[in-house]
Amino acid sequence: MYMIFKEIIDVLLSIIIVLFMLPLFLIVSILIILDSKGPVLFVQQRVGKNLKIFKIYKFRTMHVYNRAGSSFRTEKNDSRITKVGKILRKLSIDELPQLINVLKGEMSLIGPRPEVPEQENDYIDKVKYFFRHKFKPGISGYAQVKFRSNANFHQRLAADIFYINNLSFYLDLKILIATFSVVFLRKGVV
Repeated sequence: MYMIFKEIIDVLLSIIIVLFMLPLFLIVSILIILDSKGPVLFVQQRVGKNLKIFKIYKFRTMHVYNRAGSSFRTEKNDSRITKVGKILRKLSIDELPQLINVLKGEMSLIGPRPEVPEQENDYIDKVKYFFRHKFKPGISGYAQVKFRSNANFHQRLAADIFYINNLSFYLDLKILIATFSVVFLRKGVV
């Protein structure tokens, strides 16, 4: 029953946020165009619910480059990140186009972060891998508010499994509130 309620809340909140943020989206798009050559949006394949591959949308924060041999992980002072991209990443504004994914039914506002297909090999425990993917991935999640980007793979997986096992309106609300604290106050609170 909660999953139906969760999907309705996801869509309603996403519509409200998109309408409220349209001026910001326009400004960010112009800044990206002025800062570096390339598309405004970065589109990448990710693994979603039931292992379905979908395209995730983000504001582009990196210079366009040849991906052959490049890591999909960024490092602290990654030279590929643009000037505008550094600000967008710091404030997590680059993640906002994922509201499109929520409206398309591919993601939720809160859930385990979607991984790139190449990370499947990182999962030694395939049972946890399949279990994790029985749920929609989220724009934010328990691992993100607990660790921000400082968690290793196993910590993120454990946090995702904890979230799934304790899924509730209260936990989603707590993560949503904590997301704002992490982004604006720069501290985890869960």
